[in-house]
Amino acid sequence: MTPRHIETRVPTQPVRVYKILAITFLTITVILLAVIGFMSSKRATITITTKETPVETNVRVALSDVNGSISTVTTTQTQTFFVTGGAEVPGKATGMMRIYNTSATAQPLVATTRFLSTGNVLFRLKAGVVVPANGFIDAEVAADKEGKEGNIGPDSFTIPGLDAVRQKEVYGKTESVMQGGIRTQGVVSQKDLDVAQATLEQKILDTAATLFTDLVSTSTNALYSVHNTQFSTGVKVGDTVSEFGGSLTADVTRVYYDASMIQSKATESLYERVVDDAEHIDLGSAEPVVTIGSLTTEPKTTELSVVLSGVATLNPDSPKLEKSVFFGKTKDEIRRYVLTMDHVHGVDIHFSPAWMQTVPHVADHVDVVIKEVK
Repeated sequence: MTPRHIETRVPTQPVRVYKILAITFLTITVILLAVIGFMSSKRATITITTKETPVETNVRVALSDVNGSISTVTTTQTQTFFVTGGAEVPGKATGMMRIYNTSATAQPLVATTRFLSTGNVLFRLKAGVVVPANGFIDAEVAADKEGKEGNIGPDSFTIPGLDAVRQKEVYGKTESVMQGGIRTQGVVSQKDLDVAQATLEQKILDTAATLFTDLVSTSTNALYSVHNTQFSTGVKVGDTVSEFGGSLTADVTRVYYDASMIQSKATESLYERVVDDAEHIDLGSAEPVVTIGSLTTEPKTTELSVVLSGVATLNPDSPKLEKSVFFGKTKDEIRRYVLTMDHVHGVDIHFSPAWMQTVPHVADHVDVVIKEVK
């Protein structure tokens, strides 16, 4: 019997299907990897340049709102003035001298007591004084002779009429220049009188703090006003003199305030200028400038004028500058959006790759950089 050969055929269709599936899967994988790689490479850098803008607030505050108080005293200042213009004539230089006594015994000095400078220029005491033991006294002196030689600067003086030991214990010193050795003989003008009054007003203002004996007078949180002034002099416009005396009597009012409360109110007023959360105001080390706005006898009606300065800048922490705000925007859209904000000087946008058209939607791939320009 002849053996029979049986041939078995393996179907080819399933193999082809598996092959197609494998290729398809590989293709999809490659595409996904390409997409992921592309998305990972997309980056956007938005650089915003800003410029500070000076800002200032001027607010009026009632004195009663800052724990303020008011005190008033009356004082008088006198001084000798020289006429401007005219011809120069010799005169005796005069000035104030402080006479010291370092001993335990008081020292009386009669008028015309001589004082000799280190340069041998002689001055005489105008009126008698008694220099207290271990103390000093201020007195007016005049040069012994007329002429410019008496116009000397600050100096030390001995008293020739005392013995050598006593001269070391009692002596004089000047802190300012002697004046009047050469004087101008001229006609008194209205300007001369106006300058004299203004000088005396400033002299009162400069010494205003010393007129108040309480501790508040030493505070830097105090303002002073000179008012109700009465100026008098022994000359009138048109008189021909070389010098004239002036006297000014005035009320000096001290206005005291709580500096911390002033700072708080001024800062609050300045911050009210903020347009929105995209703006930031920096005070730095600025302190308010305080002046008297209106003066009365009552804290409730007296007002202080308070000026505080700072700089306004773009706030980098504003929600308007969060990265998500820029997702999907084109360069033109970013420019239009950013340039509407205050204090923006310019904006530069960089996309990577260069042919990218919009900002990626991934926060880690977006950089918002704030740069300040001066």
